Amino acid sequence: MNNQATSFPAGVRFRVCMACLGDDLGRGSQFLRLEWLCAAVTICARHQIPLQACEEPLSALQCRQNRAGARFSFYSEIEHLRLYSNRHSQSLRVLSSFEQALKAALTGRSYGLLAGREFVTVVTDLTWALLQKVADDGTRLAHHLEVTQFPIPPGWRIPITLHTPSRVDIRFRQAILAIIACLLLPQHFATMASTSSYLSRPDACSRLLRILGPEQADALLAHSRRWPTYFRMRMMRAKGKPIAR
Repeated sequence: MNNQATSFPAGVRFRVCMACLGDDLGRGSQFLRLEWLCAAVTICARHQIPLQACEEPLSALQCRQNRAGARFSFYSEIEHLRLYSNRHSQSLRVLSSFEQALKAALTGRSYGLLAGREFVTVVTDLTWALLQKVADDGTRLAHHLEVTQFPIPPGWRIPITLHTPSRVDIRFRQAILAIIACLLLPQHFATMASTSSYLSRPDACSRLLRILGPEQADALLAHSRRWPTYFRMRMMRAKGKPIAR
């Protein structure tokens, strides 16, 4: 969300919407969307499917349009995405709406009860918390608040301290955004958390702070004045602290 560059370092790879590229191919040319490079976006807003790894350079994909039947190769690659259950498809739609709201907030626009700046800061702070290591085996907080429809990649480890989702795997980023959506607006995003999930329970904030530990929980709550009022109150009650007006 906060990394800007006019060119990509060597070896950088990003995800694309294969359905969008397939549509482009049918029109005779292909192009990248800037939205695919946004750390807050993991789902194509147009097709409501997750972004996928692009295994070959775009120049190679463009060459394929000159071969008979080339356009069908893209659709065979995304066919498995249509096998999602109705519940998972609904989860993709609501997570996509959260991502688009976050993207809008990054440009300074508001989102319902959340002012744009408040929205961005609380997402940034919760991302920091979810990326903290909370066990000797290297697992991070996000592993312990996993959303059923958006699982954390097993064994995911990074040895350095991270503060933004822009440097993590897109599947991990998707899971982080889903967890944050459930924490911020639990009623609206309840479809992304199963009924047995801690994220669908009223004590989700208490569980987050308990797993985080006293020192890191205090470090997170030190930024609470930047958050939306209702979420600050939820977190302060979860910690058992007086609510600062």
